[in-house]
Amino acid sequence: MDAFSRMIDDVLVIETIAFVVMLVAAAMASAGIYRFIKHRKKREANDASEQQELSNAIHGRMIEFYVPDNFRANRQGARVRSHLSASQRKQRG
Repeated sequence: MDAFSRMIDDVLVIETIAFVVMLVAAAMASAGIYRFIKHRKKREANDASEQQELSNAIHGRMIEFYVPDNFRANRQGARVRSHLSASQRKQRG
């Protein structure tokens, strides 16, 4: 009987360890799913606001452009450089 009771104890210990591991895995999976859903809802909200901005821009309600202060000077410099020969471009940098 002593060997049989030891075997029962071993089986119960193994089952307890397996049960605890499954509980931990389920808790981690639940937390991961919760974070995934939370992130997805936030991303959908951002996408909806971007869609609204795009819709407003298409309808002419709001159009914003960012033009750097030195945009015109950069374009003229690029045009001048493109007409130069390779040696002249190398000299100007």
